[in-house]
This record gives sequence, C-alpha cells and structure tokens, in this order.
Amino acid sequence: METNDLIIFLKVAELGSFSKAAEQLGYVQPNVTARIKILEDELQAPLFKRTNRGVSLLPEGKVLFEYASQVINLISEAKEKITHTPSLLKIGATPTITTNYLSHYLLNGSDQFSLYTRPAHELLSLLKTSTLDIIFINRDLQENEFELVHTFHEKISWLGAKNIGFSDFRHMTAFVSRDADCPYRKATLHFLQKRKRHWKVVEIDSLELILSMIKNCKGMAILPTKMCSDNIIEYPVKQTSLDDVKINIYKQNNRVFHLDFLDAFYD
Repeated sequence: METNDLIIFLKVAELGSFSKAAEQLGYVQPNVTARIKILEDELQAPLFKRTNRGVSLLPEGKVLFEYASQVINLISEAKEKITHTPSLLKIGATPTITTNYLSHYLLNGSDQFSLYTRPAHELLSLLKTSTLDIIFINRDLQENEFELVHTFHEKISWLGAKNIGFSDFRHMTAFVSRDADCPYRKATLHFLQKRKRHWKVVEIDSLELILSMIKNCKGMAILPTKMCSDNIIEYPVKQTSLDDVKINIYKQNNRVFHLDFLDAFYD
C-alpha cells in the first residue's frame, strides 16, 4: 500500500468524485480510478459506492478513511520534525467569518497561517481529511472526532443602505444565503415569520453580491454588525432582539498546535 494511493483515496473521499480528485491532484482520471482499484484489490473490499452523482464511502471505505487520515498526518508531522521546518497552520473559515475576523491578519502580513475560505460543508470535509488544522464555523458539530477549541459570539442585525426611505420598508427584499444551515438565513426567516412580514426573499450564494445589492438599495439582510461600513448601516428593530450568532473553533482530536493568535478571540 503506497502513501500516494492513500492521498488519492482521501482526495476522492473528500470531493466525492474521481474526476474532481484527478483535476486537483494533477492526474488524469483513469490513473486515479486505477489506483483506487489497486487499493480495493489489496484490501479485498470495495471502498466506494458509485452513483450518477459521484461516489460515497462504503463501510470499509470509512474504516480506511480514518486510518489513512492518521497515516498521512503522522507522515507530515515526521517530515516537519526531521527537517525542522514547521509548516504553516492551515485555517479554514466561511466567507463571512473570514471577512470579519481573519482577513486583517493577512492584510497585516501575518505569516502564522494560511487561510482557506470555503462553505461550511467543505470546511468539515477538509478538517476530516487533515487538509485543514482548525476551522472557524458558525454552527455546532456533533462529530466526536473534533475538539471544540473556543467559542465566541457576534452581534447580528438588519443591515441596509444609508439612504433607504421609510416607505421602502413596506415592500422590502430580504437577501439570504442558499445554505439552509446558515445562521443569518435562519434568523431572517424566523424574523419574517414572527413579525408576519411578507417581504420578498431572494437567495444568493455570494456574500460579496449580497453586500453589493444592499449598497445599491436593492434590499436588506441580517448579517453581523461588523459588516457595517460608510455605505451600509444597522437598522435596529423596535421590540425585537436578534440572538447573537455563536462562532466555534474546532480542531481534530489529539492534534496539538501553537495557537497564540487565537488569544484575540478570548474575552
């Protein structure tokens, strides 16, 4: 069993696709398929369930996934100790969290970590495969393999352009993420239902596009108040309070890192 075959296996499991794994690893798809077949023959068990939508791990594949992740991680740690060249801490975060809490580290020339900005479900997959060391995510994870490092809270509110007229609120458009688990989306839909506001709800995948639409007076959105700017302001709603959003920092169990920069997130 070759180390490179385990890397290929983990990438296929992460992306759920032979073709996507081949593209990211710089191989042609037949080579990836062949290496997985070699693994399956060696283990005398199928590892993936093939469907029209991609591939998913079978029970035997889940077992290998757990051990392969540990093997690759241990090899990486061994290289680091032997060469005495510590690798950068690999941090993942959603676009909103990156914008509000991490981007300034990079702008200030921080060399403590490399940053991956991905949707929440991709961050979870990357943490499982040890592609990432820690993740910042605005939802709770139930998996026992992850350790909660720290939790902090952010204030959210309705954000809109400065020059919204009072009459505009009667026929307002609310922008939300397509991600059903997004806490800002959940807060928006709960508010509209509770207050019986029949606003038009528009789903948008891009945070940048939502902010652009707000700036151009096309609608409003519930977002962190840290996203207020010269053009976007907070609109408090009387007799209504929005619960703070909890942001969790997770790492894999039994992984030890120097996380000095996280001191800024402790009260």
